[in-house]
Amino acid sequence: MNIRRKDYNDRMSRFETALLDPAGIPERTQFKHTVFGPSRWDDTAKSQFPGIRALVEDGKWTEANVLVGQTAGLLVKAAEVLNLG
Repeated sequence: MNIRRKDYNDRMSRFETALLDPAGIPERTQFKHTVFGPSRWDDTAKSQFPGIRALVEDGKWTEANVLVGQTAGLLVKAAEVLNLG
């Protein structure tokens, strides 16, 4: 049972790491997670897809579209990490 738990924990760790963007989210590069992060307007509130959300709120549709593609690629990579088990 301990081997299965270790394998699960290892895969989850690699999954979370795969969701990080080394460049960070636009205009707040200290935040690397592409799915979850602080809201731009309230540091105590959480935001889903914070980089994409900020670009859409700013009306930067071209940049948002590019980031959607990049984020989708990271999500696919993260899913593949889970399946490699």
